[in-house]
Amino acid sequence: MIIDFKQIRNAIKEKVSFDYEINLSSYRQFGEEIFKNPISIRGQITNHLGVIKLFCKCETVIDTECSRCLKKITPNFEVTIDNVLSTEKSDDLDDVFVILRDRLELNDIIIPAIILEVSMSYLCDENCRGLCSKCGTDLNVNTCKCDTRIIDPRLAVLQKLLD
Repeated sequence: MIIDFKQIRNAIKEKVSFDYEINLSSYRQFGEEIFKNPISIRGQITNHLGVIKLFCKCETVIDTECSRCLKKITPNFEVTIDNVLSTEKSDDLDDVFVILRDRLELNDIIIPAIILEVSMSYLCDENCRGLCSKCGTDLNVNTCKCDTRIIDPRLAVLQKLLD
């Protein structure tokens, strides 16, 4: 979505609201398309006494797998973006986005912020026990009799004495 930044900067419009959806279905994380649903973006750009702020909320449901048990899950995904927009570079603040032209493409700010908030792993439950590393049994459903002790290979010869 393109916004006329010159009008906002000159305080002709003190507030511009927006509500639209973007499609990031081509974005892949670790070879997996997680944004199969469109992302709803609602927010506004305000000019209050010369300080121009972008505030918006991005919401969707992502399709991914639990990192421990590999069960398909669809957690809610929400990102809040709160940035100051300026025409001058500032080394003091990290949340200042510098605008070089009179036209502002919102997706240039919003899409990188969304991608940075994607977690590397998601869990179906905080207490997910995962899969057995020996036989692959889902430990949330069944128990297995596998010996999961890790024996130092340098001491493996001593294990034969105990057997």
